[in-house]
Amino acid sequence: MIRPYTNKDRKRLLQLLRLNTPKYFNHSEEKDFILYLDHHLENYFVLEQNDIVVSAGGFNTFDEGKTMRLAWHIVHPDYHGQGLGTTLTQYRINSIKKIPTVQLIVVRTSQLVYPFYEKMGFELKKVEKDFWAEGFDLYEMHIKLAKELEELTTEKRLYKAIEELQSMRFAQSYLFFLEKKIEEKNAEIDSLLTTIELEEMDVTLLESFSIINIFSNILVDQFRQLEIERQEYLQAVLRYKDACKSVELLKFEQKVLEDKIKKIPALEESIKTLTQQREFEIIKNNEQYKEQLFSLNQEIDKAYKINREVYEAQIIGTQCKQLTKKILALLTEAAELRNWGYENNIAEYSKEKSKVDKAVELFYELKIKLLQFEKELHDIFKQNKINLVSNIGQFDSFVDVYYNYMINDWVIRSRISSILSMISALHDEVTRMGNILQNVEKKLKHKIDSAELTKKELILGL
Repeated sequence: MIRPYTNKDRKRLLQLLRLNTPKYFNHSEEKDFILYLDHHLENYFVLEQNDIVVSAGGFNTFDEGKTMRLAWHIVHPDYHGQGLGTTLTQYRINSIKKIPTVQLIVVRTSQLVYPFYEKMGFELKKVEKDFWAEGFDLYEMHIKLAKELEELTTEKRLYKAIEELQSMRFAQSYLFFLEKKIEEKNAEIDSLLTTIELEEMDVTLLESFSIINIFSNILVDQFRQLEIERQEYLQAVLRYKDACKSVELLKFEQKVLEDKIKKIPALEESIKTLTQQREFEIIKNNEQYKEQLFSLNQEIDKAYKINREVYEAQIIGTQCKQLTKKILALLTEAAELRNWGYENNIAEYSKEKSKVDKAVELFYELKIKLLQFEKELHDIFKQNKINLVSNIGQFDSFVDVYYNYMINDWVIRSRISSILSMISALHDEVTRMGNILQNVEKKLKHKIDSAELTKKELILGL
């Protein structure tokens, strides 16, 4: 899995660098890598296998967005020769090609690695002896994208830039929503910490009373109250952990979006230039048909914009569908284990609890994705109010009941069955919305193809 770098990866990447020193890096380069991670990071990615970071690499912007330079590509020595370096390098090249302003990709490497980049299509432009350190020469290599861009018409380049900007605008608006959610969750965490402290004090106090009054007649009542306080303390701790996990996921998403929207100013300038070129071409072709062509182009641009929103919604919808499917599988297994224990009179729930714990963790991830899906759907359908999150409120009460060990077995089995029905209904609703989006996508494609054909026939007839 390739994902953006986070601060939590810092120690693992330094270890990865050390594993490649001194074969591929000089010891003196570690301080340069630290400086890069702390002050010059723009687009940096890690490749994971089984939760192990096996490769990392990024790219940085130069020459007002016309040049991108690949940076600090490292592969774990145990995973050399498995194609991971190729995978991550191609991923970065593909990411760069999506940026309309880029004309040149540069990599500055050494004599040890330059044959690898040659195979990736880079051409050697410059060699400088002992540039990185003694025995580590500079090999500067280029891939020129200008020819590839020239082969695209102004119109296609503009569509490509508009799609990219639309994606960034969505990221910008969703970032504001994320900041609000993080603020709310942090307030919830502060409140829960206070609750935990109070509950812990109550438990400690009752435990001390139980020891003092060990021979008292009210011992039974005190033990009962102590169990209740312990359950309340446990529930507060679980809610606190869930809130912390939600904040962690939200902050990760926030960092990804913040990196993405940094490119907006350069992209806006590119769109402005391309729009002027396109208008000139329309007028140049034939003044008589200028208005008709302009109207068709507006229709196509609008359809592309909506289509981009549909595409973004489909991605989130697919993620929601996958999460509900996983939760259903886990809860189904938990229900089967609970029923087996009941039928065989065996009160051992560790396997079942592990399934429910994982389902609860996935549920809070799902909740965040559903909020995002709702917003995407609202942006597309405007007038129609779509509620997905409000239909799953009973999951929180299920969590409270499940982790309350004073609730009897029959109630737990009933609640698991009920929550299975709720998640199943949610899965069906998400699937239904996905089918609707597919139909919208087909209609938009037909609309774009029809307008493109009309425009083509008009231009060919000039």
